[in-house]
Amino acid sequence: MIALVSDQRTEIRSDDRAAADLRAHTAAALRSVADLLRDSHSPNDAREAVGELRTRVARAQVQSGEHHFAAAAITLNLEHAVAAWA
Repeated sequence: MIALVSDQRTEIRSDDRAAADLRAHTAAALRSVADLLRDSHSPNDAREAVGELRTRVARAQVQSGEHHFAAAAITLNLEHAVAAWA
């Protein structure tokens, strides 16, 4: 997941509005999962944040006609993390 976030070539690093929205929701989902791992949030909070990220990824793909593979991969990894922890 670190490679997906840090790779300058991924679409999540673009300067367009869709990428900025995905970065913001990715950060929120990462914070929520981190809080879950610290036992300071419920699994439902993390599921909700990751679910919102999934919705944003799907919306960005429909609106732009482009695939957002990095954001989708991050979302899948966070979903697995929440499922494993909860």
